[in-house]
Amino acid sequence: MTGSHDREVHELQEIRQYNQNANNIRIAYADVRDISVDYEITVPAETTLRSRTGSGNQTVQGLKGKPD
Repeated sequence: MTGSHDREVHELQEIRQYNQNANNIRIAYADVRDISVDYEITVPAETTLRSRTGSGNQTVQGLKGKPD
C-alpha cells in the first residue's frame, strides 16, 4: 500500500486483532484515523450475542439465541 497511511497500516498489522477467553471474544482497539477496518465473525446460530462499537456500524444476521 502506498500513500500517507503506510505507518498506520503497519501498526494495524502488528496488533493482535482479537483475544478469546472461553466463549468470549474481544476485538482489539486500534487508534488509527481515516482507515476503515471490517471484521466478520461467524458463530453458531444459537449464540447469545452482546456487541458494542465505539464508532461505525454493526450488522447481525441469522442468530437464534436470546439477546443479552
